[in-house]
Formats: sequence, structure tokens, C-alpha cells
Amino acid sequence: MATGCRASTLRNIKIEDIDMKNKEIIFKHAKNRRQHIIPLADILQDVLKEYLIIRDGMPHDWLFCSRTGEKITKNCLTNSIITYNRRLGVERTGIHTFRHTFAKFWILNNGDVFRLQKILGHKNFEMTRMYVNMFGQDLKYKFDEYNPLSSFERKTSVSMNKFRNK
Repeated sequence: MATGCRASTLRNIKIEDIDMKNKEIIFKHAKNRRQHIIPLADILQDVLKEYLIIRDGMPHDWLFCSRTGEKITKNCLTNSIITYNRRLGVERTGIHTFRHTFAKFWILNNGDVFRLQKILGHKNFEMTRMYVNMFGQDLKYKFDEYNPLSSFERKTSVSMNKFRNK
């Protein structure tokens, strides 16, 4: 949810891929076979610091592993997410939903689409657009705030009030 990475990328992160000093995560395993680096969010950095104390692994170890230290399997990751989501009452439990949710909320929180494309590791904008699938309610979010006519009306109202007060 904090990185927008794919499940296969998540499963292949090693402890050494987390650069706390520079606040970056290196994704060495990506669908397009190209390594890319994304920023490490402050909140995720805090969680990872705590997790790594408990994890107590070596730099070359998998970040998320089985009880025996092996790379976490796809099934184990999927089942863990399903269990976690169901415990919270969340119906949609697919792990890829986190990636789509990350993309959608990136845009709803005023993140720019060009950085989103880079973070998601997409070669073209069309793929990123598919991830940011907006629904009716999403389109209404802050509509008046971003609408040019509303902005014009606010400026006009301020100017008219100044004129009236003179």
C-alpha cells in the first residue's frame, strides 16, 4: 500500500534493498525486468525499522520470508493478505488491489501522474491510466476545489467584496 509494487516484486525484496539512509527501496525484480528505485515513505520507514528489529536478518536475507528463512511463497503472501483483510472486514482481498488502490489514491491525493508512472514501473501512460480507474464518486472528490469556474468565482467574490467595502 505504501509502494504500489507487485506481489512478485514484494516477494523478491532483500533486506539490503531497503536504504534507510537515502530513504529508498530498490526493486530488483520487476515485471519489465528493469530494476527501479522508489522513495521510502516516512511511515513505511518507521514500520520497517521496527519490523527489521524483530526480523533480525542479514542484509542478503529476504525481507519477507517463511519461518525457515526462505523466500515467502506466493500462496503464503496471498493467504496472509486475505486473512488480514477479512479480519478488518474488507471484502476485496486480492493483493493486486493494493497496487490499484495505491495508484488511485496517489491521484486523489494530488500526486502527479508522471511520478506515478515511474513509481509503478510502467513504460507507457496508457497502463498507468488503467490503474487509476475512477468511479462516479471519485470524480466528485474535491470537484469544486479544482473546477476552474469555482476558482474564478472565488477570486471574483473577493474582488467584489473589496469594491463594496470602499
